[in-house]
Amino acid sequence: MKSLLVLSGFFLSNLSFQNVYSQPIAGQIPPGSSIINPTINLKLTTHESDTTTFIDIDCDNENDLKLILEFGNNTIDIPNKVILVVLNKSIQLCTETNAPRNVKIYSIDDTLCIGDNIWNSDSIFNIGCCCAPFNCKSGIISMLNNKYLAYRKIRTSEIGWIKLSYDIRMQVYPILTINESIALCNSTEITETNKRHHFRVYPTYTTSALYLECDDEIDFIEVLNIIGQVVNKITGNSNEIIISQAPGIYFIRLKFKGGNYWCEKVLKI
Repeated sequence: MKSLLVLSGFFLSNLSFQNVYSQPIAGQIPPGSSIINPTINLKLTTHESDTTTFIDIDCDNENDLKLILEFGNNTIDIPNKVILVVLNKSIQLCTETNAPRNVKIYSIDDTLCIGDNIWNSDSIFNIGCCCAPFNCKSGIISMLNNKYLAYRKIRTSEIGWIKLSYDIRMQVYPILTINESIALCNSTEITETNKRHHFRVYPTYTTSALYLECDDEIDFIEVLNIIGQVVNKITGNSNEIIISQAPGIYFIRLKFKGGNYWCEKVLKI
């Protein structure tokens, strides 16, 4: 199941990036910005399954963020999780200083990303985790109700937020809702839409080898484990990707010539 959230149609001009997004507040609309009400609702009812939604935050018709909702199986220590994958390397997320892969969560009217919070350029971040103590890191909670996470465009320092709710506790079916988001769409930033990349990674379940079909030139291919560590890297195009590590969830990240990224989740069994 996949859904696409496209924040488009908002063309703003004559903005001072340094002033527009100074001291942004959760739930408030910065001057010259726009708010979107996508009302995306994800729900899972089958153990060991997942569903995904994509977010385009800068109106270029390319996916910038990927949110994954996972329904695990606590009897074998597979957690319920909410994961955020950054596909656009010009986007940073606000995280906790002592746990830089944990997205910092805010309440309405909080000032975003100040104090002991940092802007992080990694690819895979934890938002929620439950019901598998061995695989859930400290500081990650199992339920949110109308809270906020912050993101930033590196070049312009514009800051936006996503308002979301989720419940991944053991006694419920996992749900994730995105209620509102800030659109960072400025006329000086909107460029001609990049051509779509044509590729396929298969199978999504493997004991060792994955195969890649791609018509475009690739800079590198990386295999990342569930906590975002790179465990294998291949330079250039390759038809085969080997995962030699222990069984579990991995992410295949492609960087194309020209700078675009894509990320796909796979399971080694």
